[in-house]
Amino acid sequence: MSLAAGKMDFSCELPFFLQLLHKMLSQPNPAPQPMTEPAPAEQEQIAQAAAAFESRDYAKAVALLIPLIRYPAAKCFLGLVYLDDPLQPGMRSQGWDSLIASAQAGFGYACLALGHRFLTGQDRGSQIEVKETQDSVEQARYWLSKGAEHGCAYSQYFLSKCDCREGDFVGAAKWLSLAATFGHKDAAEICDSNSLYLDSESLDIAQAQALEWLNAKAASSDEWALRIAAIGAVCKHIDEPAKRNLLSLQSH
Repeated sequence: MSLAAGKMDFSCELPFFLQLLHKMLSQPNPAPQPMTEPAPAEQEQIAQAAAAFESRDYAKAVALLIPLIRYPAAKCFLGLVYLDDPLQPGMRSQGWDSLIASAQAGFGYACLALGHRFLTGQDRGSQIEVKETQDSVEQARYWLSKGAEHGCAYSQYFLSKCDCREGDFVGAAKWLSLAATFGHKDAAEICDSNSLYLDSESLDIAQAQALEWLNAKAASSDEWALRIAAIGAVCKHIDEPAKRNLLSLQSH
């Protein structure tokens, strides 16, 4: 995928839905505020609801999610159901409210879903495209930034698209580098091929900004320090001096 001259494909849906859901339910999510976590059986129920949503069995998804509505994850996917179910157009407003409540509670996938919807400007259920406005781009950036701060590689990847659309290719390269660091394959391919066509000085600036972000996160908590130290051992998208700096965090 080329990001040259700001031409980028915003039409994709979220094919990584179930894999990302599994990761976000099974791994702790560094968040600014504590979040009530579902018990294992409840996590499985939410995963079943997500699978029902993905197959467009919206009635089943709602039945599974309603008893768990106290959890941000359930709020997120119930909101997505209400936004996408073509048989319940009257629930769109409640769907947005539920999705936003989940994002405000710190559930990373809700931040990603909100940002992606504002960025693509499309409601999957009704297939009605929403005209892009400056507000929609700002909303996309706001929610994707929250997801990116949680270390969500997909939010970081889509945030790079916001930067690219606005002509900030250094900022785009920073977020692409971070997304690749956190395991996003498309971002890694773009970094490897330098599809942004940046000169070496601009790439150095983007790399320095990415390293600054990682170091700030590592200093924010022991959990982040361990997570980033582990990333530094294998990441090829951060240069060697930076990688050694990240690995040194393991000793602190």
